[in-house]
Amino acid sequence: MESNMNVIQVFNDSYERCIANQGFFDLFYKNLWSKSTSFRQKFDGVDMHQQVRMLRGSIVFFMMADTSNEAHKMVEKYGKKHASSDIGIEPQDIDVWFESLIETVQECDFEYDDDVETAWRACFNTGLSVMKRECSKH
Repeated sequence: MESNMNVIQVFNDSYERCIANQGFFDLFYKNLWSKSTSFRQKFDGVDMHQQVRMLRGSIVFFMMADTSNEAHKMVEKYGKKHASSDIGIEPQDIDVWFESLIETVQECDFEYDDDVETAWRACFNTGLSVMKRECSKH
């Protein structure tokens, strides 16, 4: 990767390939839920169509948390909400969430390689750090 623009472009291109797959988000949740029954239980009674809409939006905020103050604040808000007693997300759960996302990208992006993985990790780095910090406060 030569510059941030390349990282962002590689991420954007990969994300477009992923969401072209209609099953991308369903596969993500399947991968996440396979990690622990506690993850699956957190979604009992949740409207998954609404959940997927929220996930689509949160991916954008995560990616932009590095460069946008508004996105950074939104990720802080997500962290506070997910750390609440209603959801009870721990900082280490964020790692499992992200590794499940990377696993899903690997399965859905037919051009997946080390550069694609590096781009996803770079683009999510700040957002993941903010989420973990907020989740560890509660």
